[in-house]
Amino acid sequence: MEPLLTFREGDAARWIESFGHLTDGAIPWGLHGITRSQGGRADLAGSAAMSVGIYVVVDSWSRVLYLGKVSRQLPDAISQRISHHHRLTPDWDAVWLLPLAERTPHETVLRLEALMISAYRPPLNIQHAGQWL
Repeated sequence: MEPLLTFREGDAARWIESFGHLTDGAIPWGLHGITRSQGGRADLAGSAAMSVGIYVVVDSWSRVLYLGKVSRQLPDAISQRISHHHRLTPDWDAVWLLPLAERTPHETVLRLEALMISAYRPPLNIQHAGQWL
């Protein structure tokens, strides 16, 4: 099994820069902790309002476990996605949010997600990244 790659602030900054004009400058990119209630519900710590973008789930060592996207016209789409995610495991420690402009076409969001999956090969992603490249 290949070692897991890490994702830190420098990685997030490089991806945001590469997204260019697709980035939503009104929403700050950043790291949000995952908290769990006694009922098992997962929530993002802090203010996490992102309706279109890429998210990178990391463990406590910043290793990439899962990479996904949201492309919904709801201000709290990312919070809903994390709290209802079927792949959520106890080692999901935090989520990097990389917001994209709401006008970003869904197909573009899919391609960016696939590009990042291809770069990091997260163990919990089952999507074949090459299908979108």
